Parts: sequence; C-alpha cells; structure tokens
Amino acid sequence: MRHSRVTMETVVPTSKRLSFEDITRLHERQEEIKRANSEYLGQHPELKNLIADFTAAILMQKPDDVFKFARDHFSVFLKDSKNEDSTAVYYGKHVISNSRFELVIVKSKDRSKWLQVTAKSLAGGDTLTTNFSTSEILATFSMTTADEKIASVRLSRRLVVAGDSLIISQNQDASPTIEEYDASVKIQAISRSRQERKKVCRHCTSKL
Repeated sequence: MRHSRVTMETVVPTSKRLSFEDITRLHERQEEIKRANSEYLGQHPELKNLIADFTAAILMQKPDDVFKFARDHFSVFLKDSKNEDSTAVYYGKHVISNSRFELVIVKSKDRSKWLQVTAKSLAGGDTLTTNFSTSEILATFSMTTADEKIASVRLSRRLVVAGDSLIISQNQDASPTIEEYDASVKIQAISRSRQERKKVCRHCTSKL
C-alpha cells in the first residue's frame, strides 16, 4: 500500500501578496477612518476636557483600584444628570471668578439673543443669568457656523462675574471645571513644596 507524503507545502497555505489595488484600498480606508475620527472629535470638544479631567484626577489620587476610581469618578455625571435641565445644551460645575457654580446653558427665549447662561452658586449665594447674542459668540470664538454645542462648551470656559451678570473673558481658561481647578491647585501646591525643599537643601549644603 502506497502512502502519500504530506509536506509543509500541502498543509500551510502560501500567503497571498497584496496587490497595488489592495494596498490603495487599505490606505483609503485608513484615511477615511482618520477623517471620521477627526470630525467626531471636532463635533465633541468636551471629550478632550473629560479625558483631561479624569487623567488629572487619577494622577493626583493614584488609586490602587483604577477601575473603582473610574466608576466613582464618572458616576458623578449620572448623579448630576438627575438635576439637569432637559432642555440644557450644556451642564457642568465650574469655578468662575474664584467661586464655584453649577452652570446650565440653554437656548435663549429672547429672540435677539442665542444662548442663556445660568450660574447657580454652590455656596448658597446668588444665581446669575446672562444672555449672549449669536454675533457676540461667533466673533469671540471665531466660529463661522452657529453650532450651539461647540459654542456652549467654549463659552462655559471663558466666563467671569461682572456685578450681577456674566461676561466673556479674553482668558481661554477663565472658568475651568471644578475638577480641573482642584487638580491645578494640588499641582501648584506640590510644585511649591518641592521648591521649598530645594531651597532648604541648598541652604544646608552651603553651611557644610
């Protein structure tokens, strides 16, 4: 009885080389995905802030259980959403002129305006409400189209208190989120502590 010999060639299929058309299609698909991702990030600038807030918080706390920390960190947004105005274009908690506020941005009922910003003091103080016109917002943020979501996110970070109202500041980070503000304060405190330790070390070294 004759036995056939099985060789590697009969078991392992030879890999097919990609043709020029295949490579071209792959490159086109990669570029299509890049464009789609870039467009989505442009439509949702709050995503960058969300990731930056979480990264700053986790680096400051350095928790052992990262997953539990992430769950607790993002669960805050679920709790806040219960009190959020269903018509709100934007909702968040920010530090404005060194005070903490709950910020809600909605479409203005005033036809001559575009967005209405309401800042409720978290310390039990006054509630400030100001309406901003389309022309003012578009000119300030160099926007060519009236996209309320993008405008509201940018507006939320440029507010300062002026008397009993709010105005747009030239400072791009005038009103950071509370998480960003707290993380920044901690980082500055750590930096000052390190500088003080260096001064003490230099002083001790000079005496030796």
